[in-house]
Amino acid sequence: MSRYKKEIDILTKALDLNRNNPMSYEDLRKVLFHVKDNVFLNILSDMFAEGLLTATDNLYQLPPVLYAEKIEKANKKRQSIINTNNRLSKIRTAFIDTYYKIEDAQTLYIHTLENKNLENFETDMKNIGYNISNNYLISKFSSISEYLSKELLKLDIIEINQFTNKYEELCNSLEFNYLLDKLKQQYKIIEFEKGAYINIRKLNQMGIYLVDIKTYCSEVYKFRNDGKCFSVKTLNDDGFFQKLNDLGMENIFYENLLKYDNRFFSHKMSNAYVFSTSKKPSVATIVFEILKDAKIISIYDLQDILKRKYGITTPIISDSGSLINQTLIFENNTNLFYSKEFEKIYFNKEDFYEEVEYDE
Repeated sequence: MSRYKKEIDILTKALDLNRNNPMSYEDLRKVLFHVKDNVFLNILSDMFAEGLLTATDNLYQLPPVLYAEKIEKANKKRQSIINTNNRLSKIRTAFIDTYYKIEDAQTLYIHTLENKNLENFETDMKNIGYNISNNYLISKFSSISEYLSKELLKLDIIEINQFTNKYEELCNSLEFNYLLDKLKQQYKIIEFEKGAYINIRKLNQMGIYLVDIKTYCSEVYKFRNDGKCFSVKTLNDDGFFQKLNDLGMENIFYENLLKYDNRFFSHKMSNAYVFSTSKKPSVATIVFEILKDAKIISIYDLQDILKRKYGITTPIISDSGSLINQTLIFENNTNLFYSKEFEKIYFNKEDFYEEVEYDE
């Protein structure tokens, strides 16, 4: 009780001086205005708020010692708040990054407080502005998408495997897949090698801008606006050349320019993309276009054309020499006719019968 002797003595003196007169709470405030930190007054205020005292009570009738327990509790609470604020201040100073792996965050937390106790770790992290998952922490002021976009676009060249390994916990989310696709659609990053992307900022430094990409796509559209299937390889083989070809990039770079232009339909077949300005390409579409002109083709020549011209390496001939993946080839082309005996595909049965009659 001696810890609050000063407060109690002041209150006792005030009550003694006014023993014969009712003393209201407001009267007491005037007497005790100089009490340090107003702790005692705050306690009295709480008691009035809780209905333990009323404005008409004669306070001298209430022994001051009754307040001591409440004062003790208030001071403990105040000291706890001070300790918590000091702890959070240290933590806030140490945690300056937007994202942490959970084990890295716990290590930094222990080092900062010089205490291995993680009892308050999650609460403290939330209090300084982090959202917590099982594997990572990220600032409440940044979404996963915003953070990863910022980190991706810091880089001129992005090795996607290295990036996803570094931010493994975040990159396993659907948000990352949506983000990657969005950045590619906007040409902010462009895949130029398998798993490697170049930032548009780096291309700008090389003298290539978004308008150049749009121009490339427009010139391809004019060159191949016949509705037929084509690949970047067939473009080059057919003599198409444009300013961006001077970059000497691999075909995958030019594929990624065309596939995000909405004037083209695209479909990945084996290791390459095939494009069309009229409908989504397929192996069956290509076969139909070839046979529409050629009328007859051996399955060996067809496999060679698919691989050589379009980069389609999916085998269509079995070891025994018969045609496999017939669904892939014929699809809805119900008029096409395959002769296992002649190892050929015909545009229709009439072409088959003509060849048979001719051979006879």
